[in-house]
Amino acid sequence: MRVPPTLFSDGSVIGNPGPGGWAAVVVCGDQDAILDVLDNYVLDGDQEIKVLTADKLLAAVKVMSGVELPESTNIRMEMRAAIEAIRAFRLSEAELYTDCEFMANSVNQGWLSNWQKRGWHKKGGASVANRELWEEFLAVKGHKVVRFHHIAAHTNGSDFTSRVNSFCDELARGRARLGSIVATQPDCLETTAE
Repeated sequence: MRVPPTLFSDGSVIGNPGPGGWAAVVVCGDQDAILDVLDNYVLDGDQEIKVLTADKLLAAVKVMSGVELPESTNIRMEMRAAIEAIRAFRLSEAELYTDCEFMANSVNQGWLSNWQKRGWHKKGGASVANRELWEEFLAVKGHKVVRFHHIAAHTNGSDFTSRVNSFCDELARGRARLGSIVATQPDCLETTAE
């Protein structure tokens, strides 16, 4: 029997709204090996890292991140991170840890299914924000069973969950800062032919 992966996701925005960044980490295996990979991670694009011993796979770590420009919101980035984490695993079930209480409650408290039943409207009749992302979330999730867990943000705890969450937070904030630089200096990416 294969062990389901554990997913971590986080989003960040410089200003709200503003340039946004997101990060997701999909892990499976030995927690010490996973933390060793993350502690020594060098940002170099998305990466899939496997830790092997002589005879078996000890851990697998997949790191993903991105930017949304010219502006986004914190909720959009939290949603994007969760969507990309879910998209990245192939098994039929996983545990997802997020410090976004709204994301966890939308799934766990049945808000999302109620919005769908009401034609993407809240109880009071207002339209649900970010409908296109919720629809993408449902399409990517499909028949996968994803159990959402809300965790405290920015605790700097030493336990496994807190450390991976802190890693996601730092990576998402770094992506948002990168987005902020690009958004305020768009010419920095242009090249001229001579």
